[in-house]
Amino acid sequence: MLRLPNVRKLLLASSFAVLFLLCTGVTRADSLFNGSYAVGNWTTTLTNSDGGVNTAGAPNSILLTGGNNGSEASGETLFSISVPTTTTLTFGWTYTTYDCCGSEWDPAGYEIDGTQFQLSPPSSVTGFSGSGLQTVNLVAGEQFGFYVDTADNIQGPGTLAVGPATGTPEPSSFALLAAGLLGLAGLFRRGSRQLG
Repeated sequence: MLRLPNVRKLLLASSFAVLFLLCTGVTRADSLFNGSYAVGNWTTTLTNSDGGVNTAGAPNSILLTGGNNGSEASGETLFSISVPTTTTLTFGWTYTTYDCCGSEWDPAGYEIDGTQFQLSPPSSVTGFSGSGLQTVNLVAGEQFGFYVDTADNIQGPGTLAVGPATGTPEPSSFALLAAGLLGLAGLFRRGSRQLG
């Protein structure tokens, strides 16, 4: 039979192991460009665009470049994924345009199920740039992506750099963890009273 101090040590070691696995599992599985969100699971779609997506900096960052093929027609660079797990993603972004007429001609941002959310602030200044931090709530099965559009494919492209990003566990995960830690604290407190 295990003595009470040995049971406490076993429970303490087990709780730290579970806490470690929970925290590292959330970070790996639910962070942008890592785990199930790794860049190999994303799709690049170029619609009348000679732009592209540079993933050499992943998992820390990616760079989308919009079109500038001289067609004088609209186009899009899209980097998208079917959302593998329900999560909240927070990411940093930096936008720059080389278009002579500014970001109005090369808007960029993210989209969820085809609905675009523009991150690039409107400007008619050449070489304009902007940056920020964005949080999005995603549900498994939704289509999520980053885009750089072009209205005319001339005068220079827009770029969107995205990263670094972190995953945030759902509130229910925090509640479960807190309940487990409170239960362990109560068990240890009860055990110390029985010994004293």
